[in-house]
Amino acid sequence: MNLKSLALTIFILSISSSALAIYSQSNTLEFSENLQDFSLIHYEPPANNPTGENPDGDIVDGGERGGENEDICPTSIALIPIVRSDGVWELTTLSHPRFFFVISNLPEGIQTAEFVLRDADTEDLNPDVYRVEVALPDRPGIIQVELPETEDYALKINRTYRWYLKMSCLPGEESRPSSTSVNGVIFRVNPGDYPDNQIWYDLLNKRAEQLMSDLNNPGFRESWNQLLIDGNLNAIDINESDSEVDLIDATEFELLPCCVPISESP
Repeated sequence: MNLKSLALTIFILSISSSALAIYSQSNTLEFSENLQDFSLIHYEPPANNPTGENPDGDIVDGGERGGENEDICPTSIALIPIVRSDGVWELTTLSHPRFFFVISNLPEGIQTAEFVLRDADTEDLNPDVYRVEVALPDRPGIIQVELPETEDYALKINRTYRWYLKMSCLPGEESRPSSTSVNGVIFRVNPGDYPDNQIWYDLLNKRAEQLMSDLNNPGFRESWNQLLIDGNLNAIDINESDSEVDLIDATEFELLPCCVPISESP
């Protein structure tokens, strides 16, 4: 190879190396931009309470916990931020939001749960918007309850609704609890009434939808876990009335494709 040919070869290799470096940098930037699609929007509690009251509720099941009751009663935890002192309520802009619960303890033989959604603002004798019995999974995890996608079950804007999840305990002595339940309030607002990072149910539904689309996606998993951490749901004391602390971390539970309705009303 003469000097002219050698110089040409070196020039070509130099151009190829530069092109490869640019391509590699482009791919890195594209990957970073894709990660930005999963960027974490941190939840912040709304600055004002639109419900007009401080609605009470139970985020952790209301039955007696600990000891022998763990053998007969399931433990349920609503995925609601434990960050506020003005009641158990959160916002949504969705007409048909899904509701999420951690079932951290599921005794063998407990197969169903009842979900109830009531219009808290109505004066009707029957305030139930939706009542459904759902089949529970065969293992602990995070379950989700959906509203039927029809206008009859759509949440109305600027209205307060109370939800319940109830589960029976296994038969036992009369002194033992017969059931457990969690309950709280959801209030639907117009888009734009509150910043996006203050609308818990919208964030929760979106993150769940992403995660269920690809359970092995680390970006989706990180986004989901971070939202639960924002709501202090990574350190839930299920023995809140006892001196002994028993913490549950919601990020350690699998999001399950559950639950199948068994019977519905009205």
